[in-house]
Amino acid sequence: MVSIGGGLMLLLVPKSALAATIATADQTFSNLWHAVMNIVDWIVVGVFVFGGVAWMFGHRPKALELIIGGSAGYILARHAIDIRDFLKQL
Repeated sequence: MVSIGGGLMLLLVPKSALAATIATADQTFSNLWHAVMNIVDWIVVGVFVFGGVAWMFGHRPKALELIIGGSAGYILARHAIDIRDFLKQL
């Protein structure tokens, strides 16, 4: 099992090192954007779980505020590029 993992590592390291040196600005932005969106996804999951716990303990107005705010923020974050492109056309 160790030799398979080591062999796999030898195959992947040069590709990732070369990918980092050849990347253009668009690829770098795309990689960064996907990483940020992954973080935003997990933050929204946390907000929804916290809202669910608040609902469970009887804090319904706060729970609704968290769920609605989290949903609106998530939609804005996910469509930020589309909104930017739409505003450029105006």
